[in-house]
Amino acid sequence: MMIDNIEEAAESIDNKQYQWQLAKFMKTFLAREVEDKRRSRKDLKEYLDYRMSVDNGNLADWALEGIDESKPTAKITENAELSHDLLSLLASHGSEIVKRIGKWIETHIRGVDIAHLYVALVESGELDPSTPVKRFVEILSATFPECKIVGERQVQKSVNTLQDLSPNRKRFIKDEPEHRFAIDSIKTDVLRIDPDGVD
Repeated sequence: MMIDNIEEAAESIDNKQYQWQLAKFMKTFLAREVEDKRRSRKDLKEYLDYRMSVDNGNLADWALEGIDESKPTAKITENAELSHDLLSLLASHGSEIVKRIGKWIETHIRGVDIAHLYVALVESGELDPSTPVKRFVEILSATFPECKIVGERQVQKSVNTLQDLSPNRKRFIKDEPEHRFAIDSIKTDVLRIDPDGVD
């Protein structure tokens, strides 16, 4: 990991000014990792604890420390009223789809992620194309409050971008490879449908 490389470089250099610059670089690097959501602060702390346990010969203690004996609980809110709103929004009214959407949203909270979900639901016929993005995001946020979804404005901008024509005017932006891959992945993994069988 990059942290190890920076620490090795700081240890091998005798110059205090270079060590100070490497320390500042590491601080900036770690801050960017957390801000860009590449890694959480908890993940980085766990990694540093792991390294310390390896250095001290306490690897088994570290491994046992992370084990919780209680059963993990689902993160999906069991509020019947909100759940039914999302169920009534979907054409199939499938509670399994709602659970899979909730599981997927735990790791996909950016505006473009939610826009991909919106487009996938519309293309598969699960969501009425006339459903306002704002209403969709509000229901999604209310159904899964522990998932910090970005504001509806960001999602709206992303949906509008996906539905625009690309600069060369030959296809929609949603049909560009990276967006099409994300949308088709949602169709297969979350909605469990064949992406070739729908629009």
